[in-house]
Amino acid sequence: MCKADSPLAEKQSIEPSDLSDQHIVEYSGINSKRIVRKFFKDHNTSMNSLFESNQFEIIKRTISEGIAISFINGLLLRNEPRVLNGKIVPLPLKNFDDLEISYGWLRMKNTYFSPVAKEFLKYLKKQIEVGDY
Repeated sequence: MCKADSPLAEKQSIEPSDLSDQHIVEYSGINSKRIVRKFFKDHNTSMNSLFESNQFEIIKRTISEGIAISFINGLLLRNEPRVLNGKIVPLPLKNFDDLEISYGWLRMKNTYFSPVAKEFLKYLKKQIEVGDY
């Protein structure tokens, strides 16, 4: 993701080398960091990490202000107002291998499972099955 007026936003596809001089804000989740760092390492490209955060709002604001770019799962951006209004845009990365991402749902076995929670779980499963994210 980058700010809409970034030179990167004009490209049809982004080469790993296009990112070497970009400030990057990382999501601080261990899997996210592993995936992004592996991408840079696999393509012998240096990574200029500005900071990391576990707050998506801070990451999205940093992108929309043009301070940095970031790697964010498309599922988290589906209804993001700054994407919908064009202030931040997804970057089509070249040579970014498809990854298998695991999602999980945990709850205690003999506890109440509300109808709303059941519906949400059905919805989540459906979205993941059809890849609608």
